[in-house]
Amino acid sequence: MSEIEVNKILLKKTSGLISSIESMSEKEKSKLPSEDYGKNINAILEKARETNPDIKDFIPSNVSFSDYELLGLMTSTSWIEIHAKLKQLSELLEDY
Repeated sequence: MSEIEVNKILLKKTSGLISSIESMSEKEKSKLPSEDYGKNINAILEKARETNPDIKDFIPSNVSFSDYELLGLMTSTSWIEIHAKLKQLSELLEDY
């Protein structure tokens, strides 16, 4: 698969995730993102770095995780921060 094709897939994934975050209620946004959601975001970011080595230093950093006693491992990066990371990645890939 070519870089252009991979970037198109990454753009579609980021667009869908951005839309889902934007449609969340404030109550939903007040909850921590799940471990699986964080891993999905990190996989997208890592694939973008791998596919676009020329701009890898400009691609946002991965989300982080914390182990919460009652909840288990959760993303410690807020929904707003995740939205910003995805938006930045989307803007970079659209122009690349």
